Amino acid sequence: MRSGRPRDGPRGGRPRRHRRVRLSRARRSGRDDSLHDRGRLVIRRVLRAPLVLGWLLWNVVLSSWALAKEALTPGPIGTPVLVRYPMRCRTDVEITALAWAITVTPGTLVTVIGDDELWVHVVMGGPREEMIELLGHTEDRILSVLRGDER
Repeated sequence: MRSGRPRDGPRGGRPRRHRRVRLSRARRSGRDDSLHDRGRLVIRRVLRAPLVLGWLLWNVVLSSWALAKEALTPGPIGTPVLVRYPMRCRTDVEITALAWAITVTPGTLVTVIGDDELWVHVVMGGPREEMIELLGHTEDRILSVLRGDER
C-alpha cells in the first residue's frame, strides 16, 4: 500500500517537475567569451598547419628545381652567402620548427643557432637584405601556426 499522503498536482496525482530555465549559450556551457575566442584561434591554427606545410613543400620543389638547373648549367653555382638572421622565435619548439623549415629547403642550411639569431648558409644567395626578408616570410608562416595571430 502507498503512503497516506495524497499527491495533488496538475497531472492528476503525479509529482510536479521543476521548470527548466533557459540560459544564454555562454552561461549554459560554462564558458566566457575569452575561452570561446581562444577556441576559435586554436581551430584557425590547426586549419592553417596544412596550408603552411603545403607552402613549404612547394618551396622545396621550387628550390630543388632551381638548384638542379644551376648545377647542370656549366660554370660556377651562384654566390654562397652566410646570413645572420635575427629571429623572433623564443621557445625551443618555435626555434626547432624554423630551423627545420630552413634546413629542409634545398640550398639552405642552418649552421649556428644562437639565443636570438640564426646563421644560415645559402648556396645561391643574393643580397643579404633579400635573404633576411625571405627568412622572415618563413618565420611568419611558422609562427602563424605555432602562436596563432599574435606574431
